[in-house]
Amino acid sequence: MYTSRVLEGSNLSAILYPPFRKVNFASAPAVVLVSSQLRELWTAVPDEDTFCAGVGAAIKARHELTENQRKALPKNPNFHEFDTPWRRSLYYTWNHVFFDVARFLVEVGPGIGDFVPPSHEVFPLHLSDTNDTAIMKAWDTNVFLIFAHLQNNVAIRAAIVEDTSDKSEKPLGVFDKLNNSEIWFIKKGVKVKLYVEHDNETDTQSLAAVMVVGIISTDEQQYVLEDESEADVQPDSEVRGTE
Repeated sequence: MYTSRVLEGSNLSAILYPPFRKVNFASAPAVVLVSSQLRELWTAVPDEDTFCAGVGAAIKARHELTENQRKALPKNPNFHEFDTPWRRSLYYTWNHVFFDVARFLVEVGPGIGDFVPPSHEVFPLHLSDTNDTAIMKAWDTNVFLIFAHLQNNVAIRAAIVEDTSDKSEKPLGVFDKLNNSEIWFIKKGVKVKLYVEHDNETDTQSLAAVMVVGIISTDEQQYVLEDESEADVQPDSEVRGTE
């Protein structure tokens, strides 16, 4: 895995406690497997045996199929309802992804907090006839954010709102079907605006996306930083690590 960050300044505190991090987990096969299968299973139609066996068994069974065999499986036509018993069990399983990413991030730097599973919440994003749909989100703890479901031809663009007027924005990143091995870390209290973008062929009656949030137990204690005002550090914005 590796991470890149958005800085609010050049002093030591801003560097150690960035408001936003992207974590790319493409080099972590277990995380890639679980996340990709959870997204495929969101559209699955589990029979009674599969439902009773649980998500882990379903992931293992699908992993043993070829890609064409998985594509041939029946799909749930219900793309407008995000809260069903099966889908709730999928959201719960995202805790495995959050745990692995948290374990990586605490090796990168301080201020991440502790992720104690299960600790998650879910919210849907809806479509409109225009591309200017946006919602504002902020959390009272540090969080992870990733999509559990994303409709075809939809992208979720994020920006930090930088002032009290909610008009000044700093671009953060985009979730789309090509960017499927990335998860975001967002610091407590940071206001993030999520834009839903789509083309004219997108089904506006279905959900644009379902986002799953990993809630981190934020450590309120800050490290004592000596001579912080004199720090003039300009690090590379990308920090790499090994899993």
